[in-house]
Amino acid sequence: MRILLCLNRDLMSSLALNLLWPALREHVFDIVLSRGVAPTAPRAPDIAAWQDLEHRYVEDGLFRLLNARGPTGKFRSFEQCGVKSESGKPRAFANINQNEGLAYVRRFAPDLIVSIRFAQIFKAPLIALPRYGILNLHSGTLPEYRGVLATFWAMLEGASEIGCTLHYVTDGTIDTGPIVGARKRTPDWTHSLLWNVASLYPGGARMVADAIERLSQGASLATTQQDRAGGRYFSYPNEEQMAQFRARGGVLYSREDYAEIFGKFGLSRSQVTAILESLA
Repeated sequence: MRILLCLNRDLMSSLALNLLWPALREHVFDIVLSRGVAPTAPRAPDIAAWQDLEHRYVEDGLFRLLNARGPTGKFRSFEQCGVKSESGKPRAFANINQNEGLAYVRRFAPDLIVSIRFAQIFKAPLIALPRYGILNLHSGTLPEYRGVLATFWAMLEGASEIGCTLHYVTDGTIDTGPIVGARKRTPDWTHSLLWNVASLYPGGARMVADAIERLSQGASLATTQQDRAGGRYFSYPNEEQMAQFRARGGVLYSREDYAEIFGKFGLSRSQVTAILESLA
């Protein structure tokens, strides 16, 4: 199959891409990257500071080091994964639905589009292009938690489970399409929100890989329609909601959890420490 991967240029999308990597080897693929999720939406200062810190950790630390030393057999940067794509590198478009972006998708002619944390909303002309449709991996349970930082909201509200959901994109709405499957787990309050979100992607990547395998064999994917009247759409938390999260014992991130995730890319403990100390 020809698979177009629409991802966000962030740590979690990179983690998901690497987990999905073995399932892509038998297919032709390309990578399109967005930057930032809901960049103009208001957010608590803690969230904005964390996003700025992670950008430095990932772009100036992790990816710069990976690209300088070359692949080691562990997880790879977007650029190192992109070398194996049809274009030879990841692409980016101001709007994938218009002009250059839409023309590119038509030329690539994907059989399937896989969206993970992609920050642009697909519109009808693009949705109609892939014969197997668009699958989106949402890091939240649907329909309960649509939108941004679904794991945060589930933990804040004391949900017994967090999860990720694989669903089709059938129109220009957000996180509402027919559900292919879900993977759930108990939240771990001994770890940060960062760790809890990262813990969802191994199961999510397996769902995507299974879907790719079934579709490539000519099978269809069983789906369940969402109740669009149920569930809620969430944006970024405000200061009061952040205070409530902290009161429950929640933290956004920790150095230990960043070190664990960076270790998956083959970085030594000393390399991780150098990144976290120099870019804090």
